Amino acid sequence: MKKITIFTDGACKGNPGQMFIGAVIYDEYRKAIKEISMKLGRGTCNEAEYCAIIAALKYAKSIGAEEIMLRSDSMLLVKQIRGKYQVKAENLIPLYDEVFELKNTFNKFKVKWIPRENNEIANYLANGYMGKKWK
Repeated sequence: MKKITIFTDGACKGNPGQMFIGAVIYDEYRKAIKEISMKLGRGTCNEAEYCAIIAALKYAKSIGAEEIMLRSDSMLLVKQIRGKYQVKAENLIPLYDEVFELKNTFNKFKVKWIPRENNEIANYLANGYMGKKWK
């Protein structure tokens, strides 16, 4: 599998609070090949967003992906990953570093901000609906 597209989202019940992550991964033919929906520990919404990206990139690496198109509805994270914003929050620095290390293992890596309404599946998966199929 060479080229994949990843949609990610993170959610919290409270901020900080119980974190949930969601991701849906598509192959080059736009076929969904993996859904990720996990409950994590306590943290912030931004931490959950980063954890969702990390989980998806680790999966992409495990299947031998070479090109990544990452889509997220978190403008902050997209701008941080692109280097437009600095990562100042101490709790986010190690997560950003992990994303940066992972993204550099792929031949191509692009990240794009998308509106929340274009991220429905990842949003659904991030809101703690583990084990239920989308639609």
